[in-house]
Amino acid sequence: MCFAAEGEFPMKKFMTATMMATILAVGSNMSAPTAEAGGVYFADAPVVSPAITAPAPTAAPGTRPSVYIPGQITTPFVDRDLTTDENMFFLAIEKADYNTMQLMLDKGVDINAYYTRRGTTPLGRAMALNNRTTIQFLLERGADVQGYVFHRGENHTHSYLVEAADKGDLALVQYLHNWGADINGVSWDGGTGFFNALFTLGSSSDDMNIRRYLIAQGINVNYVTSEGGATPLINAAAKYMSSGERQNILKMLLDAGADPDVRNKSGKTAVDYCMDRGDLESARFLQTYQRQ
Repeated sequence: MCFAAEGEFPMKKFMTATMMATILAVGSNMSAPTAEAGGVYFADAPVVSPAITAPAPTAAPGTRPSVYIPGQITTPFVDRDLTTDENMFFLAIEKADYNTMQLMLDKGVDINAYYTRRGTTPLGRAMALNNRTTIQFLLERGADVQGYVFHRGENHTHSYLVEAADKGDLALVQYLHNWGADINGVSWDGGTGFFNALFTLGSSSDDMNIRRYLIAQGINVNYVTSEGGATPLINAAAKYMSSGERQNILKMLLDAGADPDVRNKSGKTAVDYCMDRGDLESARFLQTYQRQ
């Protein structure tokens, strides 16, 4: 993303920690999941049924601990040294050892928690490893597809779908969406506030394909960030790229209904940011489009 940081993420303000375990009642004979287990997955255009081959997870009584951003983001939060079982679970994710993963889940390891010592969630780690089979294994056993990963060093919190978009991984974006990830789900950045997946995308062919998919699925092209008041159109106008690349993005957003007249909290429109970048052609393109 091309956002300037305006302050540090007040981590303790938004995060609370208590101890809890999610109990998963599943069979003991485990093997790596197959494509048939949850429908076709990671094909060119995957259509995935969120089928659960094992019994559905049952949460323990009480309120879960959470990473909390008011009104927007909640994820279980473990701010302590990991137990032996939790460490073994993460090592099993690294090794793609599904028998051990299942054993640790049976023993009560929380499949959805954000573990501060690991800096991620189990599903977030599987995504970082780009292990598609492990991703499916975790989702089939109760990993929350609406969950989030907090990037401590980079001061932002990504939903899994936004994380996949930020990586330029269209197949994973489609897969998570077909599992139920909200196409309009938002993430948080210390300088930007709340934003949706469109704000993470650049001008590469992969990013253009993801942007096209998100728009086709109904993402809000006029989303306004909570801090600066930017829209995806303003964000594209402000990024450093060639005039041709910028116009391709602007046209895609405008064709989808993006409003070129929106002003951010600084009073600037997308046209103003094009001129700030010395891109007269894109500024004129926006004005010409407005007159059509």
